Amino acid sequence: MASESAPPSGFGDPVFQPVPVLLGGLGVIGIAAVCNLAIPDAWAGERTLVISLALIAVGAALAVLLPRLGDEPESRLAAGGLWVLGAIAAFIGSMGVPQSWDSMGLLYRLIAGMAVLAGIIAAVPNGWRKLLASLLIAFHFAAILCAITVVPPPAAPPPFLSVQTYVRWVHSYLIGINLNNGYHFYAPEPGPCALLWYRVQWADGAKHWGRIPDHPQMNNHLERRRMGALATVITQGNPLPPDRADQLIDARMKAAEKRGIPVDPYFPVPTQYREPNPTCRLLMSSYARFLARHTPHPTGATVAVTGIKLYSVEYFNPAVEHFQAGREPLDRTLYAPYYMGDFDESGTLKEDCFRIVLKPSNNNNNK
Repeated sequence: MASESAPPSGFGDPVFQPVPVLLGGLGVIGIAAVCNLAIPDAWAGERTLVISLALIAVGAALAVLLPRLGDEPESRLAAGGLWVLGAIAAFIGSMGVPQSWDSMGLLYRLIAGMAVLAGIIAAVPNGWRKLLASLLIAFHFAAILCAITVVPPPAAPPPFLSVQTYVRWVHSYLIGINLNNGYHFYAPEPGPCALLWYRVQWADGAKHWGRIPDHPQMNNHLERRRMGALATVITQGNPLPPDRADQLIDARMKAAEKRGIPVDPYFPVPTQYREPNPTCRLLMSSYARFLARHTPHPTGATVAVTGIKLYSVEYFNPAVEHFQAGREPLDRTLYAPYYMGDFDESGTLKEDCFRIVLKPSNNNNNK
């Protein structure tokens, strides 16, 4: 009976020697950390790239070494030590990242923490591994539950246990894995959604209306989220002192009589004025320049842009009574547009007495 042939020599061997690669990666990371302490602003991007490549090399070496270890106590301890060595490499790498690349440093520290956790799991027997995995799963879902319940309900404080657990234990974890904001936006009783409307006008009188986020034009969900975040940031404003609010109300009433744009009867007058903070002003100016450069003329002609009008818009989620009355979910009365100003093609704001005020819908009598 013919016996099976033995595998060829070298079958299954790694394409590189893991130990020299591991030591070389650790050495490069250590040198980068020393350079950051000595000359913190030199070669910022290049140094971050080198650290990333060195960490990839360390990870590749660990990927070769760890499968060689068995489940004996000595092998488990060796596996745990290798994971801890990877954690040390990631932590030292975070120390070598320049201040201008602090997000990469945060990522490396997160990797270091995960490697320490993996080392603990690798070093303990199989039964303890299952227990630790169960505890981690329970902690994860308990953190999500806290993120939901820590939001105070209407006219009542949040549960004491949820607040204490959230503040003391799970807040940093939720921020790190980006599972915090969504629950604060949508539960309970979600507030209005932020939109940004714009109108580009050319010298020949042509104009184009658009909005962000424009869902049919978005290529993917990530782009839609990024555009939605831009619209949300622009809606943030500065609180008004009481004496200034009184002056603005008086000026708004006089301007309404002269210009014929009435005050919205369904919103308190002080809330119909929204002065943007410096960050919002900078973003609006930058976005106006972007629209002037990248919005094509309706006919394809090359005509100078004469103005870009921006509107910060709030869309209020309709109540049950809205649908019971037979109204559409996108009824115009659900939108509250704040006119943020008219910009030229360079992003410079023009003078306008109705800037940063609410423009009432012409259908509010049906609201």
